Amino acid sequence: MTGIEDANDASTAGATPRDRSSTRWARDGTVRARGRAFRDGSLLSASDLAAHVAGVDSLDAFAARLDELNGFFAVVVESDEKQFAGVDHVRSIPLWYAPEAGVVTDDPQAVRERAGNPGHDQYAENELLVTGSVFDGRTLYDGIYTVQPGEAVELDGGDVTRRRYFEYHPRTDESVGDADASARFDDAVDRMGDRLSEVVGDRQAVVALSGGNDSRLVATLLAERGHDVLAYSFGPPDHRDVVTAKRVADSLDIPWEYVEYTTQLWRDWYCSDERARFVAEHGALDSITNYGLLPALSALRERGLVDGDAVCFSGQTVAGTSERVPPHVDKPNPGVEDIVDAIVAYERRWQHDDPSFAERFRDGVRARLPDPEISTVPEAFAAFEHAKWNGRYVRYFVADVRQYDRFDLDWWLPLWDREFVDAWSDVPFAARRERHEYTQAGARKYADAAGISVQEAVDMAAKPTSKSRVGSVVEWGAGHVEGTPLAPLLAPLYWRFQRSGDDYENHPLGSWGVLPREVFEALYTGREDIHAFQTLAAAGRADYVEGWVRDPPENGVLHLEPAEDATE
Repeated sequence: MTGIEDANDASTAGATPRDRSSTRWARDGTVRARGRAFRDGSLLSASDLAAHVAGVDSLDAFAARLDELNGFFAVVVESDEKQFAGVDHVRSIPLWYAPEAGVVTDDPQAVRERAGNPGHDQYAENELLVTGSVFDGRTLYDGIYTVQPGEAVELDGGDVTRRRYFEYHPRTDESVGDADASARFDDAVDRMGDRLSEVVGDRQAVVALSGGNDSRLVATLLAERGHDVLAYSFGPPDHRDVVTAKRVADSLDIPWEYVEYTTQLWRDWYCSDERARFVAEHGALDSITNYGLLPALSALRERGLVDGDAVCFSGQTVAGTSERVPPHVDKPNPGVEDIVDAIVAYERRWQHDDPSFAERFRDGVRARLPDPEISTVPEAFAAFEHAKWNGRYVRYFVADVRQYDRFDLDWWLPLWDREFVDAWSDVPFAARRERHEYTQAGARKYADAAGISVQEAVDMAAKPTSKSRVGSVVEWGAGHVEGTPLAPLLAPLYWRFQRSGDDYENHPLGSWGVLPREVFEALYTGREDIHAFQTLAAAGRADYVEGWVRDPPENGVLHLEPAEDATE
């Protein structure tokens, strides 16, 4: 069988120079591994990871070895008869496989080529268009799949067996009186920081600092442990994120760099060869591509500020899944259909015209629920967090590390550290909702480092730019009618108001520059963010360099091509 190919090893079957990332793979006999992880307190290199799983002869044994690890990795075990492929709990290094072709690789181009360049699966294309993601281990392409977060897979000829050794299941009890929750979580933050420090060692740490709680926590943990930290921010110079990030960097006594983002910068960058190469080489096959910090990272490298062996960080975090209790379930005795409504509303980036797709998508959401019996708000919220984890978070947010891969820079995901994830999932619902305990823990850390009060630290974290009085009233009203019978009646007025306040030049990060102005003016209704427009390009329905959109949405509603009924 043809598995992970090494472009530096001409003896490997099917090897080609297109397997760009294979130089970061280590080999131990028939085992290939990439990444690093902790096991029993020791930090394992890629070579150590390969040795750790060497000799496994069953899927259960392979999954058990992966379950012992806390880190970010991908592993493939090969033999003449079968292959095992596995990734970490957040799929930080995606593996793509084509069972009929016997291919497993981390190269999205290579798997398509070796699978014979299959066409789109129509239902998967519709999922990608509407939500920006493809679910259940499928991809946009017929016969090509991905190893899911916390999953081990066995390929035996064309047969595939899957085993999930990790899934994210937050607590479903109120536990209002759990007085030790804060102390336990603080301890987990400290241990996560120690592991982060060991990964960095004596290298430079480069932190994308937004001014919010997440990246501020990462910068604080690094600074208090004495590391060489470079913080950087991007956006308009007067944006609150930028202003707050500089204050944070100054208070931690770490260098700070700024890269201005404008609509024209994004237009130029999107039309550049760099963007095209990045999407081709590092874009996912089951999600839109995350490239929000690439222009800033390129600018820092051009200024000569990033060491070749630097370790890069951003503020993506598991606690983001707990940001908001959706109104669909924040009521007495929520049921399964309420949580399905909430998940569909969260995942949906476009309205569409296909009731059969809507029904099938709801069936998929229902099938992925961790517990078919839901009757309390904590149970419903835990199911919502579970869905966010398995959807947009691991496919899009975690994938921002591909931007570091583009420049062969090292990275680590401290706020997705597995022990930290477990600790957050063990925080009671009352302290987990709205990220309360996480916000307080981060504020305590930063307050201690900066010499301010915890409340000052909470208040200092960058928040969305204040709206006008009218805008605030409209947002308050929209939040209170969402998920109620009034929502369909008031939605047209809400979106008309939203559209009236938006202009091609006023995106907070300049991101409308991804689109030609004429496309924005023709298609933007006030509902869409930039990610919605990315779905059209990812599915092949738009080319924003050439400036065309095939079968464009009408008044914010997509036309979907009918898909065949599911065969499984």
